[in-house]
Amino acid sequence: MAEQKLDIEGKVDLILSTVVKMDEEIREIKETMATKDYVDVVVDAVKEELLSEIRPIGRAVDKDAVAIISHGQSIGQIKKHLALK
Repeated sequence: MAEQKLDIEGKVDLILSTVVKMDEEIREIKETMATKDYVDVVVDAVKEELLSEIRPIGRAVDKDAVAIISHGQSIGQIKKHLALK
């Protein structure tokens, strides 16, 4: 009977030490995990950086589109003017 009691105590000690070790590992993982707030901050920073690169390109494309339309109208006016002569 005493032998069984020692065997059970040994198993309980093993289970307890395993639980304690798992708890420590979980705490360590939680400390190194990124939080949702941190991820949001990083995503916003990257988004702003990308937009700062893309906005000038968008404005340049818009200006080119306006220039093409203006030149197209000018060419149309020249064609009409030449057709009248």
